[in-house]
Amino acid sequence: MRIGIDGRLLRVPRGIGTSIAGLLTGLSRLPKEHEYFIYVDSPQAVKLIPACDAFTPRLIWPKFYPVWEQLTFPMQLRRDRIDVVHCPANTAPITPLGRTRLVLTVHDVIFLAKESGGTGALSASLRAQRLYYRLCVPAASMRASAIITDSEFSRRDILKYVDVSPSKVRSVALAAGEHFRELPDAERDAAKQRYRSDRYFVAPAAADPRKNTIRVIDAFARCVRRTGATHQLILFGLDDSARARFASYSQQLGIGDRVRLLGFVSEKDLVELYNAAEVMLYPSLYEGFGLPILEAMSCGAPVVTSATTSLPEVAGDAAVLVDPLDTEGITHALIDLIENPGKREALRAKGRARAHAFSWERMAADCVAIYRAA
Repeated sequence: MRIGIDGRLLRVPRGIGTSIAGLLTGLSRLPKEHEYFIYVDSPQAVKLIPACDAFTPRLIWPKFYPVWEQLTFPMQLRRDRIDVVHCPANTAPITPLGRTRLVLTVHDVIFLAKESGGTGALSASLRAQRLYYRLCVPAASMRASAIITDSEFSRRDILKYVDVSPSKVRSVALAAGEHFRELPDAERDAAKQRYRSDRYFVAPAAADPRKNTIRVIDAFARCVRRTGATHQLILFGLDDSARARFASYSQQLGIGDRVRLLGFVSEKDLVELYNAAEVMLYPSLYEGFGLPILEAMSCGAPVVTSATTSLPEVAGDAAVLVDPLDTEGITHALIDLIENPGKREALRAKGRARAHAFSWERMAADCVAIYRAA
């Protein structure tokens, strides 16, 4: 087969970009039975395509998202006589593709769901993105020969909100990158010195209320007040306005000097952060998969996460599961792990085993089977 893959988001080294990188890595390790054309919109993304004799990069202009996706990309698919095209980032051409079959990955349908929770305003860019998704995803889903999603939770959600046949939607699990691993003690100690704390909790954060950052800060404040713990809370992934907002909130709670607010963190730094953390907190209100759970577990961090949406599927019995709307419950989980080092060690061991159960090769093989069926 001649298979096309939309690889634009390779240039974004988190989230969907990570999943695309993992898919290509997995495909590069499978038997070379097919030709793959990797379509991108920037020289930066071209450089990130793994070396593989079966891969042909295609750089297409202009970069402007809707024009690229709806006009120039479909034209290039026809020129390349593609049998199956995989669009792995929620959206796809809604124009006819001729002989080319469409496989669409929809990671989640938070842009359609009403139960995603949270309070607070969305940014203008996020509102625009969700509007495009609402217009594009249902139309592309109807045209698709197959729809891939990351979890059984997301599969059920897609069938709830999008009018497609259940037989069309398949769940294929993601995996943590191989660079997420436990570091030697010396490197872990160096990370603690770098972040100026022997004991800290770490949490992915965002202005988006779905990430539940306010409740994370509240639970940490309660934990500190009740236990006298000397821990810090390190939040990462924040833009400047979110950092200012959460810094002000932490000051109001009297813990401003205990909360460190970081912007974008490279994956190398993230490996260090997870390795040296006493606990990784991820009480998100809505996730289609929850890849940070596996990344933290691979680095030996005990995990506290939500007992809702897809997160129990990913965590299994290797994390402490909490109600993400219950600040008191999150607080109790933190206190229990502070006071019970044996439980932390047990979670580390379970987490390592859980993370190793997921792999990019298995994901890629599952995708190839779906391409064949399409």
